[in-house]
Amino acid sequence: MYFLSPEFLILAFATVLLYYLVPASYRRIVLLVASLIFYASVKLEYLALIITSSLIDYFAALAMCRYPQNTKRGYFLAVSVVLNLSLLISFKYWNFFSNSLGTLSDTNTFVHDWIVPVGLSFYTLQTMGYSIDVYRGKFKAERSYGVFLLYTAFFPQLVAGPIERASNLMPQLKKLTLPSTTQVQAGILLILWGLFIKTVVADNLAPAVQQAYTGNQASLLLWGFSAAGLIQVYCDFWGYTEIARGIAKLFNVQLSINFRQPFLAKNLAGFWKRWHITLTRWLMDYVQVPLMRRFPEEPLRSFVAIFTLVLIGFWHGASWNFILFGLFQGVVLTLWRLCENIVWLRKIILNQWVSRSLLFITMSLSLPMFYIVDMQQLQQILTSMLSFQSFEVAPIDHFSSLIIALLGFTVVFSYDLLAEYRGFKIEQLAEKSLSTRILVGSLLYGAILVGGKSGGGEFVYFAF
Repeated sequence: MYFLSPEFLILAFATVLLYYLVPASYRRIVLLVASLIFYASVKLEYLALIITSSLIDYFAALAMCRYPQNTKRGYFLAVSVVLNLSLLISFKYWNFFSNSLGTLSDTNTFVHDWIVPVGLSFYTLQTMGYSIDVYRGKFKAERSYGVFLLYTAFFPQLVAGPIERASNLMPQLKKLTLPSTTQVQAGILLILWGLFIKTVVADNLAPAVQQAYTGNQASLLLWGFSAAGLIQVYCDFWGYTEIARGIAKLFNVQLSINFRQPFLAKNLAGFWKRWHITLTRWLMDYVQVPLMRRFPEEPLRSFVAIFTLVLIGFWHGASWNFILFGLFQGVVLTLWRLCENIVWLRKIILNQWVSRSLLFITMSLSLPMFYIVDMQQLQQILTSMLSFQSFEVAPIDHFSSLIIALLGFTVVFSYDLLAEYRGFKIEQLAEKSLSTRILVGSLLYGAILVGGKSGGGEFVYFAF
């Protein structure tokens, strides 16, 4: 059962129905059972892994509470971090490290054929962040394992985030209430909006972008399709987040916003504060800020910033292209900050449209590093893009899909402008007149039916 499959929609509908019908004391049980069914349906063995991961942090936090002013708290935190990272490395990164070591040493090393469990990178950070917050005294350990397991496995955001903090999600799960009519309507609007972004824009762009990176395309086309690929990833992941937020609202649960108009950021640092916000904040709070406190002076401060971006890249996947992606982002971010310290360059770069154009060019250039695992192919594509030797425009397949995606993205970008400069949010329409709600809902639903690409595939971030 995958997100938005017919089976998932049946599960979600049944869960909502039961949630509204059962007494208040059973609502958490309904959500927990639905979450475990959803995760077990992907692969039954995954259930044991997520339960193990939750038990590690559940007991580690309880143990820390027994020693509120004792150095043993650090030992229990270390156990939590080591065991969590061990699970993550074993399933996701072992083969990468093993193959890399074997290549360097010219020896045979052990590799396994385990499939990376969906959502592992997300819920590992979520539960580990909980343990760190308990250690720091920012959050009290949860004594109900049922509540904590639901916090770990809450099905709308389980497989691709947002990466929630215990301080935001857990209190809501402990006091589950029925949503108001306005909240239900806001949730439905969010779901429709997310489906529009995903099916009309992202899914219509995907075939052309994939074809561009598998063929021998000219420089101009590669730049164009890299920009299209950037938009595709943005709309794919943002679409998922909006759908997840919409489903959660049907249970009166408010999930964190994960995107805030990243293409309207004025520099690369601003971009990462607006893109996949919960991941960036997690790494800043638990990695970057503690390291910068320890190494506050240059050049070590810049190395810490670069290291954090490398971690962001490596978090996405166990391959060299993601490390290169993060390294490129970190180096550009550092150089950008240095340029902003030079008066005459600052006057140019701080021009909002110049800086935003530079940002879009930077992200478009890095997009192949996000898509292409084969380093030889990646080198060829980047060389072609940077050489500007060929500007021949080859015939473009999937032309009608590209036109639909372009029209859809016009709507998406207009929404971003309204959100940036007017503070508009799609869920605010739930408070407008009935005719407005019906009109917007009908337009979104009609656009999905007419322009949405059926069978567009799973969400990009499910692979991470």
